Amino acid sequence: MGFLSGRLPERAWKLGDDVLEGDSVLDGFSFEDLATALYSNEPVIDEAAVRKTVKDIFDRQVEDMNFLIENNMEEIIHLAKGFGSYDEE
Repeated sequence: MGFLSGRLPERAWKLGDDVLEGDSVLDGFSFEDLATALYSNEPVIDEAAVRKTVKDIFDRQVEDMNFLIENNMEEIIHLAKGFGSYDEE
């Protein structure tokens, strides 16, 4: 389960409320984040553990991205139409 969709129900995660238009839809992670996750979660740190941890982090972030997009679908469409040169609803 993603961080956003399962752990913080007290926030709405809506554009204009607690999510800004300039916020990332898909967060990145640093080498330090990866090393910390490995140190904290893996009893044996080897190539397999690195690959598994990268996949776990990425999968969780994709879940969060999908949650944010679904939770803000109407707002995203409205925002995108505001940038276009057409008046479709």
